[in-house]
Amino acid sequence: VHRVTFSEHQDTILTTSGMGHIRFWKIAKTFTGLKLKGDIGKFGQIELSDITAYYEFSDGKVLSGTEYGKLLLWEGNFIKAVISINENKYCHDGAIEYVGVEDKYVITAGDDGYIRYWNQAIIEECEGDDHLNFYLEPEKEVYVATPDQKHASVAGMTKGDGFWLINDAHGKFLKLTLPDNYVEVIQEHNAGKLTDLALSSRINAAATAGEDGTIRLWDFVNKREYYHRQFSGKATCIEWVPESRMNKARVVICGFSNGIVRIVSLEKDNFTLLTSLKVHKSAVNKIKISPDATKVAISSIAGDLFFLEISPSNPQLIEPYCLYELGQNINDVVWDRMSEKVLVALKNGYVHEIKVPKKEDCDNQQTYLKTPMQKKYMIRMMEFQKPKLDEYQEFLMARKNPNLDFRELLNVEWEPAPILSCAYFDNDCSKILISVDDNYLGYLYVCDFNEERPLQAIDLGTKVPTRRMSVSTDGLVICLHDDGSYTVRHLKVCLLYTSDAADDLLCVDLGGRRIIKKKKQVNI
Repeated sequence: VHRVTFSEHQDTILTTSGMGHIRFWKIAKTFTGLKLKGDIGKFGQIELSDITAYYEFSDGKVLSGTEYGKLLLWEGNFIKAVISINENKYCHDGAIEYVGVEDKYVITAGDDGYIRYWNQAIIEECEGDDHLNFYLEPEKEVYVATPDQKHASVAGMTKGDGFWLINDAHGKFLKLTLPDNYVEVIQEHNAGKLTDLALSSRINAAATAGEDGTIRLWDFVNKREYYHRQFSGKATCIEWVPESRMNKARVVICGFSNGIVRIVSLEKDNFTLLTSLKVHKSAVNKIKISPDATKVAISSIAGDLFFLEISPSNPQLIEPYCLYELGQNINDVVWDRMSEKVLVALKNGYVHEIKVPKKEDCDNQQTYLKTPMQKKYMIRMMEFQKPKLDEYQEFLMARKNPNLDFRELLNVEWEPAPILSCAYFDNDCSKILISVDDNYLGYLYVCDFNEERPLQAIDLGTKVPTRRMSVSTDGLVICLHDDGSYTVRHLKVCLLYTSDAADDLLCVDLGGRRIIKKKKQVNI
């Protein structure tokens, strides 16, 4: 559902619209309270459409937009007329995102950047032909373009005193001053999701990547944007290159949906492109730089992992030298502290530890593709997670089914579940820490590649998936969860701090955060 409104003319009328539908509701009083009765709009032979904008007239008719640019006039839950400019031209070129009425005009706006004014009286009384078509020319129109001459994609409008405030889907808030139709950019922002964020180790700054292909530099202390730059493709991930004498922590690497990786430097007024290269055929989803800042691991959504050598003194000198095809979706990539190995968390329930080759040991005359030297670990359930029956339960089940083999009942094994994130557990990188989806939620698992099952399960106090995880050298772990909450705890101390802990009798509120008091770690 994209929109819900009460009628301006009757308190008992309600309209909703959204994906492939519009519904007309009436509120009725009954013995048990107010009830809603709704009639779905019937498109009949008219092309089905998502509906995000509509307006209800005083006589109960409703005028709605469509995703393909025509206007639909509804009477009851049936279409009375399909309005276009002529046989070959619709009311808008693309989705209609705004429908309103002002000064006897019906006002519409949409993806094509046009605001059009239509005669309200004619639309209210129009009748479609045998095919429900009705043709009408707009009384006037305004083309909304930004100062850089790019057309606006109107996602919504609000009328002010002598101006329109316009939400441009390209990532801008615009002010259209009347009557001279002067367009002013009030604010710029991302058009779509922020896909990744990287923090500077030197200054109070963060770099973000967005679906609209924009990289932005933020001053998060003063809550303002320094500057931004847009590239082709969706920006999918971003990583800040570790500080060195030459780069002074002013270089970031960004991956894109078209498989391109771009290296940019932070200058006074904008990002400067240092170099770009096509690394993968599919979208880049992870970029991880080794602690010594000499190698970069870049993964794709297709399950490919490419290693590149980068010069610490000159980030423009970056050269691919080794490619591994793992064939599974990669959820996380983590370097060891010596920059010799990487952990790779996979969707199929495996963690791979891959020894990263040196560039001089790779013969790339024919292909970059290599066979990895690796260890594999598959997640399996721990003993405490297996079902257990007490004597009374066994007695009852034996009476119902005397031939039941309890050993088979208890000897269950969960299927492997996606490994969401991973990290090295200790300083010598001999053990790993993983978070797992599905049945394994609620714990972090300490694992050893030489052991069949996890060594330890650390209770998180919440079963929300842990999407990202980072372990410090002194044993502090930070977990980021799918619901936006985060957990901070020490691996050696049974205290857990969370921004939004699960409901638990052991939780106490502490200044907007909660502490889950001492809990046991579960061992085999």
